[in-house]
Order: sequence, then C-alpha cells, then structure tokens
Amino acid sequence: MRFMKNKKEITMEDLAGMVQKGFLEINGKFEKIDNRFDKIDKRFEKIDNQFEKIDKRFEKLEKGQKEIIEKLDKKADSFELREIKHRIETLELKASWGK
Repeated sequence: MRFMKNKKEITMEDLAGMVQKGFLEINGKFEKIDNRFDKIDKRFEKIDNQFEKIDKRFEKLEKGQKEIIEKLDKKADSFELREIKHRIETLELKASWGK
C-alpha cells in the first residue's frame, strides 16, 4: 500500500519508521519528565525528613515545658506552705502572748 504526499510516494515502511520515530521522541520526553519527578520526589523526602526532625524538637520542647510547669507548681506549693507555716507560727505566738 502506498500513500501520496506532495507527489512523493510513502511506503508502509516509511510510515512505520515515522511512527516509530514519533514514539521514540515521546518516550524521550517521558523519560525527562520521569527524571524531573524523581528529583521532586527526592526534594519532598528531604522536606519530610526536616519536618520529622522539627516535630521531634517540638515534642522535646513540649516535654521540657511540662516538666518546668510541674516543677514550678511544686515550688508554688512549697511557697504557699511556707506562707501558711509562717502565718500559723505568727498566730501561735500571738495566742501564747495572750495567756
């Protein structure tokens, strides 16, 4: 089977060669796109790793804050106890003077 193009005959082999060439060009373009996506995937992996590190740091900070708050709560309790003890001692002294 032969086709005419601008008065030039194209054989099936010519047509098959053109189609093959087109597919090879498209395949090359897809390979370039795949390579770009691979690079993007690697970048996202790096970003994910950075976020994991940041999450761990925040977890440590939160834990540290909780520990500080617990220590401060205990200190506040000890300050309150000291104040109450002082008030009791003052009241006991006043009560003993009245006797």
